[in-house]
Amino acid sequence: MIIDRYLSNIEKSFNQNNIQLAFQQIYELKKKYPQSKRVENLFKKNKLKYIKKMRVSSTEIQNLYFNTNQHDFKIKLDQFLTIEPNNAYLHSCLGNFHGKKGQLKLAKTYHEKSILLNPYEKAFYINLAETYKFLNALDLSSKIYEFSLLLDETDEIALSSHADICFMSNKFKKSFESYEKLIFLENQHKGTKYKKRYCYKLITSKNFEKAKEILNKLNEEKDKIDVFYYNALIKIEEKHFKEALEFIDECFKINENFIGGFIALAIILERQGKFEEAVNSLKKVINLEKNNVIGLRNLGAIYSHIGNLDKAIIYLEKAIKISPYDHETKFILGQIQLYQKNFVDGWNNYESRWLCKNFSGKKFLSSNKILTNLKNINRVLVWSEQGVGDQIMYGSIFNEFAKICNKLIIRIDKRLIRLFKNKNPDIVFIGEKDIVNEKDFDNHLSAVDLGKFLRTNLNQFENTKFPYIEIDEKLSNKVRDDYHYPKKKIVGISWTSQNEDMGKDKSVSLEELIPILKLENLTFLDLEYKNSKTNKLKICEMLNIEMHKIDNINYFNDIFSVASIIQACDVVVTCSNLNAHIAGALGKRTFLLSSLGRGRLLNWSSENKHSIWYPSVKIFQQKNVGDWKFPINEIKKELKKFNEND
Repeated sequence: MIIDRYLSNIEKSFNQNNIQLAFQQIYELKKKYPQSKRVENLFKKNKLKYIKKMRVSSTEIQNLYFNTNQHDFKIKLDQFLTIEPNNAYLHSCLGNFHGKKGQLKLAKTYHEKSILLNPYEKAFYINLAETYKFLNALDLSSKIYEFSLLLDETDEIALSSHADICFMSNKFKKSFESYEKLIFLENQHKGTKYKKRYCYKLITSKNFEKAKEILNKLNEEKDKIDVFYYNALIKIEEKHFKEALEFIDECFKINENFIGGFIALAIILERQGKFEEAVNSLKKVINLEKNNVIGLRNLGAIYSHIGNLDKAIIYLEKAIKISPYDHETKFILGQIQLYQKNFVDGWNNYESRWLCKNFSGKKFLSSNKILTNLKNINRVLVWSEQGVGDQIMYGSIFNEFAKICNKLIIRIDKRLIRLFKNKNPDIVFIGEKDIVNEKDFDNHLSAVDLGKFLRTNLNQFENTKFPYIEIDEKLSNKVRDDYHYPKKKIVGISWTSQNEDMGKDKSVSLEELIPILKLENLTFLDLEYKNSKTNKLKICEMLNIEMHKIDNINYFNDIFSVASIIQACDVVVTCSNLNAHIAGALGKRTFLLSSLGRGRLLNWSSENKHSIWYPSVKIFQQKNVGDWKFPINEIKKELKKFNEND
């Protein structure tokens, strides 16, 4: 009786075109009665009932679909539609026809209509899910696949597609659950295809222990090349390059033209700074398989690292042409485009960051809608997604954005609130870990996306009014009084970045800064966040100089005081780190040591060698990756000139 009631409600929901409610009812029935096949029988019965009523037969539609050329297909399809305009299968054919032509919105419309006309055909859901995927509506795609899997949880096509789509949208738990089901099915006929795919996904998402577990199961395979390749990838991520190379050698013993081996080798060479050798390895990949997206993407990334941005763009755009939904490639391209001041394309491609496995930013989760345009803005929450330096940089837009909102709440690192609060009395600032009531805002967006709306051309950067952060005037004046000597400039200096991914690439050693430290008539203030006393003492004794530090300040937690110390300086010399952003936000004259390669960021896009975000910051970039001699010597000249012109 209970099952009958469920089935009756399911049919009723379908008849009312409430597809979501129908599948919610199917889910509840399946959960309560997992052994029952009544739902499947309901679908078979109603599907056959629909087919029998059709005026255009299923045989005629199959012949049309499989035995007609593209030109005649549309003509015959239109003829059938005049006979039966509400035939679900004809609408499905139309959806497939437009999908193949790349007319995805039309395809979506026809596939949705086919389901409304006959919700009992499982193939319609798979067609719609695929279309949503190509429209980049990944959440909808995975949801429709889940509908399909409620009808047949052993459908390998649906399971495989669901696993891949969930992985693309970073829903790893759901993705891996589908892979586990696929492996269970695969074990029944001793296959390995899904184990290999699952293993690669695990490595990509840095789930190495589980990947090793799968590799142990694959070790029994006669064809070991993929096993060696996956082991190499794990060793690379663990920074065990010597062991990774041994696995790559095993791959080449089996197949001297193994593409995966050349890709893995290039990764190692790139991380060792051997860019030319890495490029040569990837060119072998392209020679073997000219449309290899990973090879093209990695080539683009390396050319970007060595400063050949035009060549980088050529390879990245080629990769995207082959695989339009490769978000890793679009993310890299977006960063280069923003660096080159191609803001419209850059912001658009930078949006792909959310679907990249290596992007560390976290989205704010809310049932309220994301702000997608600047029309009729009411109450908005802006949230931070990246590091403190980026939060300061995008903070240059806070005041401007507040003027077009009725209410603006900004969620940032709590250490920054004091910097912004007094300058922006109409904005409500809260800490990024503070809970915010959803009733207090209508829409939300990332602070980064403020740039997408309000920094789309160079002229808009002139809207920033400097300084846009607050300092402690009393502390700043005291520092200046304590360390300002006649005819001696105060130089704030910092040389390391704490960035986990690129800190090493962006940092300079104190020894490399000796040409600057040897300059006369300068008072150096150490702005380093970490304790640099031992290293500093050795250099200072050797050069017979002093480098002062305000000892009673917590440089990590008290950013307000750090900003006040920076304000006391005449000029700041720094690598790309938080101090560079603070100095820029204050409008303080700053000489920035900018790396080439992985450490170069879109933040330091320049116009006439000055940052477009911070015009007071002059950028001195490496000529060669890892070589700081040129920018340091150029800054040395600037400091001498600065001193002489006083």
